Amino acid sequence: MKILYLNVNGFFGDSSIKKILGENKMLPKVKDCREDGLNKIISRLLVDKLNSQKESYDMIFLSEIDSHSEATREFKEKMENNNYTCILPNAVDEKSNVDEKFFSITVAFIKNEYLEEWLNNKKSNKSMETWLQICEIGCTSNKKILIAGLHVAKEEILNDLQNTKEYNNKNFIIFGDFNLDFYDEENKEDFKKIIENLSAEEVVDEEKKYTFRGKTKVDRVITKNVKDVTLRVDESYYTEGVSDHAALIIDIEEP
Repeated sequence: MKILYLNVNGFFGDSSIKKILGENKMLPKVKDCREDGLNKIISRLLVDKLNSQKESYDMIFLSEIDSHSEATREFKEKMENNNYTCILPNAVDEKSNVDEKFFSITVAFIKNEYLEEWLNNKKSNKSMETWLQICEIGCTSNKKILIAGLHVAKEEILNDLQNTKEYNNKNFIIFGDFNLDFYDEENKEDFKKIIENLSAEEVVDEEKKYTFRGKTKVDRVITKNVKDVTLRVDESYYTEGVSDHAALIIDIEEP
């Protein structure tokens, strides 16, 4: 099974718009940029890039998705035409929609032939109630591992993920933007605590490439009792300006 994870930066490409808003404590203003032409252009470029890859992905997890933007709606339609179904986080479905305040969520696009095998009623797992930045699938039978893509701030990880009992007795693979840099000494200690509390281990690409344009490695993969997992970092997603992050390409032997 082949999985791609990417923080899409709200379909703002490699722009610094969110960084500037964040520094000025105006991050919610990113919603005012929803209909800007840039995000539509980037979403189309991402679809084209995914279609041009020699390899095909069984599952694609994307974080920093603004579910209310036209760019996202257009992207979703194009992916559905390519035989994928969009899965919202925390068992949310299309009918209930996602609250307007959630302009940064994590979603999964799963090939239609895997829906019945991995999901109940085409919904993700019910997860942590307070945020929608983690999208979990799997564990629907004893034969399935838990697969989760996420994007969280350091405080959320330390306070929620490492303390939740949901993961204690499950075999899993969790990947995404942990906002904890592989090369930062303080971050290393915090990440080590998370791994120890989850009885997990980290999967690292052989070349130990940066995953963010700011020369950090914040996008990471951890597993528990999952064998033969390999990771490759595709930097072209940020060098070509499609995002400000690299993509994680994860291969798993049939889980």
